[in-house]
Amino acid sequence: MNTYRHWDERYGESDFAYGKEPNAFFKDCLETLLPGTLLLAAEGEGRNAFWALQKGFEVKAYDGSSVGKTKALTLAVGYEKMLDYQIASHLGYTCPKESIDVLGIIYAHIESENRKAVHQRLAECLKPGGHLILEAFSKKQLGNTSGGPKSLDMLYDLEEIKLDFPGFYWKVSVAQSRTLNEGKYHQGNAELIQLFGRKQ
Repeated sequence: MNTYRHWDERYGESDFAYGKEPNAFFKDCLETLLPGTLLLAAEGEGRNAFWALQKGFEVKAYDGSSVGKTKALTLAVGYEKMLDYQIASHLGYTCPKESIDVLGIIYAHIESENRKAVHQRLAECLKPGGHLILEAFSKKQLGNTSGGPKSLDMLYDLEEIKLDFPGFYWKVSVAQSRTLNEGKYHQGNAELIQLFGRKQ
């Protein structure tokens, strides 16, 4: 059974589900860093990857949806040699330890029983001194219509998430309300968690 059927259907629509522009928090954080190797988890249709490619980053990405990958590749025309996009689950994706400069986890929905293990495996991919950029819906998002999982189990608590990444110095560590305007499916007031930190 295709556990990514929901995402295949969403990404199968003619429009880009979350638009073609990068996530604003991801963009603002990445602009402060020098180009290097970037890993994007659950990258979907490639909006963040494409923006990073244009800024000179070598991008590694994964997602479980082959439909999402196909749409991402239509954005990345001209940058194919700088993009390595794999079809994989959170637990199935592997990368060499301490091999990347930046890790982006933007709206990657991970079940609570797997979340810590996935986050720590991804953090192992970062070089010492590398940076993490994470944005996710908080538990306060439940009931809002601006996007995100409909299960409390897949929504995040700021302090719990920080414990998934021991040994990080946090430049940004906030839970806040923000108005989203990202394509069709992220519209309106949202309750978010934002982390931007450096691995010690």
